[in-house]
Amino acid sequence: MKNKILVNISIPEIDKNYDMYLPLNKKVSTIIRLVEKTINQMNDEKISLSKNRLLIIYKLGIRVEEDLLLKDTPIKNGSKLLLLS
Repeated sequence: MKNKILVNISIPEIDKNYDMYLPLNKKVSTIIRLVEKTINQMNDEKISLSKNRLLIIYKLGIRVEEDLLLKDTPIKNGSKLLLLS
């Protein structure tokens, strides 16, 4: 799986954490939409689909720019992320 990384995503909106493989060659904005859809398919508690979601690198406390490819961000295998609305 050279083209994917494993991260832990915390979603405070539903108070849950998920381990997910994310594609390195996709834009962060696309990954946010993918995570939203995946969470809603896996969970009875739905999260709202929002154009204003932020992806935060938990340890660094920085917002990941949505127009960057995931491979061009500081996110790596094992990163802990927050998905905020």
